[in-house]
Amino acid sequence: MNGAVVADKLGTGAVTAGKISSGAVNSSNIFSSGVVNGAAIGNGAVTEGKIGAGAVAEDKLNMATHFLF
Repeated sequence: MNGAVVADKLGTGAVTAGKISSGAVNSSNIFSSGVVNGAAIGNGAVTEGKIGAGAVAEDKLNMATHFLF
């Protein structure tokens, strides 16, 4: 990503909710641009404790993709 600020340029705790404009980060500007994908998520990064109750449900899964793999 040209011009992106990468993790090694930020100090720990430098980006907080209070420093991000309301509505600046949402599903349309993250997922539609391809920012969040398998390459962007490290192995073991998504754990049960990080997923809200009901966040993964059958109605939210793309079953066609599931059957391809």
